Amino acid sequence: MRETMNTVTSQYLTSLVGALEETDRRREAIGAQLAELEYVLLQTGETELAAQVTRVLSDKYYQPILAKAEELRGHEQS
Repeated sequence: MRETMNTVTSQYLTSLVGALEETDRRREAIGAQLAELEYVLLQTGETELAAQVTRVLSDKYYQPILAKAEELRGHEQS
């Protein structure tokens, strides 16, 4: 019984890790598309729209990445 539970738990965790990795890939793709949009808007003089995209990129993509980097640096220094 315990072996079955271990197998099921292992399979479930593997599935969750796969889902997280897929989510990360999607997030990266969306971030890249937003960065491209930001670039095009800036090139066409749409600075107000570009600023809105920049805010989204900062809030949803850049800040979490920077926070994670800081967290990892803190673990390395410990």
